[in-house]
Amino acid sequence: MSIDSCAECIRGEELDVLYQTALLISNHQNLEKSLEKSLIVLKKILHLDNCAIFTLEEEILTIFASFNYNKQQKFITKYKLGEGATGLAAKTKEPIVVENVHNDMLFLNKSGHRSKNTISYIAVPMIIEDTVVGVVGVNITRFTEMDFEETIRILTIVSS
Repeated sequence: MSIDSCAECIRGEELDVLYQTALLISNHQNLEKSLEKSLIVLKKILHLDNCAIFTLEEEILTIFASFNYNKQQKFITKYKLGEGATGLAAKTKEPIVVENVHNDMLFLNKSGHRSKNTISYIAVPMIIEDTVVGVVGVNITRFTEMDFEETIRILTIVSS
């Protein structure tokens, strides 16, 4: 497979993610369930893991929708504005990339949920009219085919 055809495959996967996500959210009866299904699409197509959507209320980020988190992990995984990569993304209104989750202090892993396949973490702020309403956080695994920039781009589109 040539580099060009591999890039075309990734672009096709990105379009598929955007299409499936748009369908799920536009046909929602229950927003939380629709968003969780969208996160499953990120997992299945893009090989992103531990996907979560955090909402920001009173300077605290809490999980609103997630894939691969149990009830206890959802309850304990909270970040203050500016805390860790997730809180920093909300505070700075910029995507935060933790290239190596095994030795970067920005990756707090409050959920205690990290597999041996996890390499990196990306947190992308969700912004409406210049106000941060939440953060999308995902783990990059050794199976993820996209680079950081492509992942940030697709997450920014999905989160808007």
